[in-house]
Amino acid sequence: MKPLTFLIRLLYIPILMVFMGVVSCQYDDTDVKNQIDDLYGRLDELEEFQEQVQSDIDALNDIVTKLQAQLTVNGIFDIGEYGWVINFSDRTKVIISHGKDGADGEDGKDGKDGKTPPTIIVINDNGTYYWGYEDADGDRRYLLDDNGDRVPVQGEAPKVRINPNTGNWEISTDGGRTWEDTGMPSAGGAGDSMFAGVDEDDDFVYITLRDGTTITIPKTKELMFDFGVEDEILYFDAGETKVLDYVMSGAKDMTIAKPTGWRASFEAEGLVITAPVSENPFAELEGEINVVIVSAGGQSLMDVLHVAVDMGIPSEGPKIGDYYYADGTWSDGGLVSIDEDGLNPVWAEVKPAPVEGKQVIGIVFQTFEDRIDAADKAAGWTHGYVMAVRNAHGTSKNTTSYCLDYSLDCIDGVNLASSWYKNIDGYSETMTVKSEYGSDIVQCPAFDWTVTDFPLPTPDGTSGWFLPATGNMWDLIANLGGHDVAAIMQEWQTQDVSAGWGYVYGVVDYNILDRINSTMSLIPADQKEEFFETYTYGGGYASVWTSTPCVIGETACTFQIGAAGSITTYEAWYNEDCIARPILAF
Repeated sequence: MKPLTFLIRLLYIPILMVFMGVVSCQYDDTDVKNQIDDLYGRLDELEEFQEQVQSDIDALNDIVTKLQAQLTVNGIFDIGEYGWVINFSDRTKVIISHGKDGADGEDGKDGKDGKTPPTIIVINDNGTYYWGYEDADGDRRYLLDDNGDRVPVQGEAPKVRINPNTGNWEISTDGGRTWEDTGMPSAGGAGDSMFAGVDEDDDFVYITLRDGTTITIPKTKELMFDFGVEDEILYFDAGETKVLDYVMSGAKDMTIAKPTGWRASFEAEGLVITAPVSENPFAELEGEINVVIVSAGGQSLMDVLHVAVDMGIPSEGPKIGDYYYADGTWSDGGLVSIDEDGLNPVWAEVKPAPVEGKQVIGIVFQTFEDRIDAADKAAGWTHGYVMAVRNAHGTSKNTTSYCLDYSLDCIDGVNLASSWYKNIDGYSETMTVKSEYGSDIVQCPAFDWTVTDFPLPTPDGTSGWFLPATGNMWDLIANLGGHDVAAIMQEWQTQDVSAGWGYVYGVVDYNILDRINSTMSLIPADQKEEFFETYTYGGGYASVWTSTPCVIGETACTFQIGAAGSITTYEAWYNEDCIARPILAF
């Protein structure tokens, strides 16, 4: 604490007189202690007030500097007793305060002295602002530097302090090396802020200082809002609060909509969002924060931020058939047990539903370690593979072509059934096509719709969506298609015969499409796309692309999954229409 000795002297004499009058007899020193406590309290208040005044000067310096740099105001917010927040077009903000009045004492009690800030002013001279102040006589004076020149409002703001001997305000323009007495006492006034008020109209913000000076700053005219977040989904721990450094301009009014159990509000420090606590059973674990802003002319704009509570990786590892969510977690899909290659699956009598409030983006179809590609495991995707709950396609139809460029030769072709089974490198094949074609990947629609425009989110720590290679699709069908399908496909694993054009074929006595689709049965219809018959002859079947060519420059490997129980390895011309079902590694 600084030694503001002028106050100490004022109080020291009466305290000493009381002490001397009672030194020879017993006395109650409560009043003396109270006066000393009051002295220290006043010193603390002066310290705080000096800091407030300096903060006001710094804020004024920032405002004028931004004005002279031709910045504009994106928006202002009244934060009640604390003052105003002014957001500028360079994504910075300035907070200016209200003052706190000193009040008279109640009857029978002495009131604390009010506090008077120095009347720091800015003087506009032909568009250039200079620092000044009003002295004790009310005269306006420029602040001068060591050379006697006026001090422009730029760079470091003037410093102020209360002289500990005189009680007057002093000002320094050289960072506190030298000080000039203003003649203004620090005690006895109303304790107002340097700022008298902030007003606005459609075009300008008006900041009025205590001396009546008004600073006029243009508003940013473009209607714009940006959360300042790059993540597709912003994750929170339960009960966590995040402050977003948003950008907004041109707004006269704004509203916020949020998921149940969440809190969101515009505060001085930014857009404050708080996730629900884990004990709230009614809260939504994910959803959207919607901000709608409206200009003075009635134009409106909405921006959306996806938010979710990160429940962490489940303690139990994933199983085939589990639901996989947009936040990178999973939950039980009903599988009790299964052998490798999809044999002998046992499912719960009652299928569990997905976790309420979470977005299902896929179904886990492979978790056996030796069926995870070595490069995928090296990249950290060690849990397995997930089948998307949607197909990859354009807006006009729900199938797509493999490639329109018959010269595609950047991926090796695979022909033998045994080679189909061994090839689990769908990620590498997809990324090879993406790298080879770049912006021309539109020539390869199945790949393009998967890696460029696929609508499902990609959780952190995963590969992102890619087309399954022959071995990946093999595992998907065997593990989700039932024991009888898995048993047939197990026999194919070592067959060195051509897998194209239906030479590798089997039949079971149930609808294989229905069996695979049953893993998604409790997902709402508008959040999934089931496998469907692309051809009706032969009892109907779905023809599904893999990422793997069969004959380079001609055909790609497909599986035909039958509604009447047939399962076939096949091949289709590059430009045929088949289902493209993306997967991801996690």
